[in-house]
Amino acid sequence: MDERDLVRVRARLEDFAAGIFAGLRRSDQRATGLRYLRGLMLDGRRKSMQPMAQRLGVDHQQLQQFLTSSTWADAGYGQVAEFRQGLTERGIGYIVATTSSTTAQPGDAQPVEVPYAGVGPHPTPRYPHSARSLKDLALAHGADAARLVRWRARLPAPERTPDRPVGELSGHFFALRVRPAGRVIQRGPHRGDDGVLPECWLLVQWPPDQDEPSDYWLSDLPADTPLAELVRLAKSRWRIEHDYRELKTALGLDHFEGRSWIGWHRHVTLASAAQLFLTQLRLARPKAVGRT
Repeated sequence: MDERDLVRVRARLEDFAAGIFAGLRRSDQRATGLRYLRGLMLDGRRKSMQPMAQRLGVDHQQLQQFLTSSTWADAGYGQVAEFRQGLTERGIGYIVATTSSTTAQPGDAQPVEVPYAGVGPHPTPRYPHSARSLKDLALAHGADAARLVRWRARLPAPERTPDRPVGELSGHFFALRVRPAGRVIQRGPHRGDDGVLPECWLLVQWPPDQDEPSDYWLSDLPADTPLAELVRLAKSRWRIEHDYRELKTALGLDHFEGRSWIGWHRHVTLASAAQLFLTQLRLARPKAVGRT
């Protein structure tokens, strides 16, 4: 983006930054955060602090202090199960890759009453059998259940005609309902008083020439979600790779030249916020897709 582009989206950028930096206590911090986003999005070969400060007309030490010295409210990530629960609590549907060792109950499994000992509260019903790994559940379901799914056209190589498809990306998949049963979930707020664990999709990719599945995903999308839609969403990694390339080439993801971990971490966070704003612009203004 050049200065004219930023002027055109100034109001939207200010609203966006107000939400992103709402957790920062001081107004000067929020103002510097907005300024840093502008610096990342402005055209320029380097997105480290000194070149950005020159383009913005500010002292680079102001940007440096914002990254390395001022107090931010940092939050740590928990276990994967906690991450999924957090998405559910926020009403955000997900489909996430997981490992074959993740444990779950079959979707049709039901907890049973536990005899009351006569002392203390009545025990919560429990599942009669131990949870199994996703690999075991998939093997029990069988490779014959997998069917061919095509999820998108294959992107052409640069030397070929860019608008001419060169085939399709496809694989063999099946999906079944399961109830993830890790310790975090069993103790979490979404388990009912009747002991029933939340149900979700297990998506499995099983190449026909292999003895076991190659990939697993969990998703809380509705129970009537078609298999093809689950596969399309699970295989959206190409979109993430495109965004990562833009983060590096246009927004300076890897241009940080400081020596502190916290400074680097915050630079990456702000570059990601700039990418999010540009993505929102694209969704609202399709003709601006090619602009950064």
